[in-house]
Amino acid sequence: MMVPPAYSKQDEIEAAIREVEASLAPDVVRIRYEITHDWSREWAMFFKIVLADDAAKHGLREAMYNVQRGLAN
Repeated sequence: MMVPPAYSKQDEIEAAIREVEASLAPDVVRIRYEITHDWSREWAMFFKIVLADDAAKHGLREAMYNVQRGLAN
């Protein structure tokens, strides 16, 4: 079974995610991820993002745009 390269770079991934979390506070409370198979059995990375109540109620679109941009970078 092949293991995705991301497994060997988990420390780098964690550091990058913590950086994005810190840069987007207080709108983003937490970002978690999981590396597993998607529906087609290909390796994928799934994110779970917890937003602050205020960001979810009044700025959801902007907050999610900022998270997407931050994680992509």
